[in-house]
This record gives sequence, structure tokens and C-alpha cells, in this order.
Amino acid sequence: MAFIWQLSILVLSSKTIIKGVVLKTKPPRKKNRISVVENLLMLIMSYATRPLKNTELKIKLDNKESKVLTNKQGIFELELNFSLEKKPEIDICFQDKK
Repeated sequence: MAFIWQLSILVLSSKTIIKGVVLKTKPPRKKNRISVVENLLMLIMSYATRPLKNTELKIKLDNKESKVLTNKQGIFELELNFSLEKKPEIDICFQDKK
């Protein structure tokens, strides 16, 4: 299951820029109280989280759908030729390669 690690939406007067990072799985969750050894293991495991590479995403933003491809680091960037007037409702879909 994919996990959106980072998502930024920049709204300008005549366009909207969307950037983000998608991971294959959710990174390990940090517990409140852990030992030094557990903390070290969690740190190492956080580097093992893999990005969703070279995958096509469908981004639906205010009833307009756009397609974008992630790169080898799971990063995507999309520039739309319209500006948003209100808080957007966004859906990001992808087709899992098996």
C-alpha cells in the first residue's frame, strides 16, 4: 500500500504547482518511550523504506484529473494552468505493478 510521505500545493495567481514524495509502504511508527537500541534500529529501518518508483499517478483536484509519473526517488511534480479559489479536495490514485 502506497503512502504519501510529503505533499505540497503552491497556488499562484495563474497556476497551481503540486509536488510530493510517495513511498511503497508506511514508514515505521515511533513509540513514545524506547531504548537506545530500539531507537537505533528504528533509525536504520527508516532508511530501508522504499519509494514508489516510476509509477503513474492520477491526481484529481477539484474535479479535474491529471496524470504524472514518479521518478526513481518516488518524487512527482505537476504544474496546472489554473489557480485554486478554495481549499482543494485532492485524490491521488495509482495502478500497482505486480
